[in-house]
Amino acid sequence: MKLTLDKTKRITKRRTFLHIQRYGKRAFGKHLVLVSKGLRTEKNGQFGITVSKNVGKAHERNKIKRQFRHIIRLNQHIFNNKLLVIMARPSANACPFDELSQDLLLAYKRLNKG
Repeated sequence: MKLTLDKTKRITKRRTFLHIQRYGKRAFGKHLVLVSKGLRTEKNGQFGITVSKNVGKAHERNKIKRQFRHIIRLNQHIFNNKLLVIMARPSANACPFDELSQDLLLAYKRLNKG
C-alpha cells in the first residue's frame, strides 16, 4: 500500500469547495461534518479540509488538518471517486486521533448508506 498523498488529490479552488458544500450530501459526526459529491468520471477522488477560527489557534487548526490528511492517507482506497469536504467542529481540538479517525470513517459509511 502506497502511503503518499498526491497534491492532485486535494481540492484547492474555493469555487469547488462552495460547489460541493452547496450540492453535496452531508453526514454529521461528533467532531466533523462531511460533505460528499460523487464523480461521474473514473477520476480519482479529491478532498478538502476546512477548519474555522472558532476551532482554535493556528497551530491547533493545522494539527487537526494534519490529522485528517493522515486519516485520508491511510484509507485512501475507500475515498476514491468522491469529492469530499471535511469541516472540523470545535470539539475536534480536544479529540484524540483514534476517535477522530473513527468519527470520519463512520460519517463516510453513513453517507454511502443513504
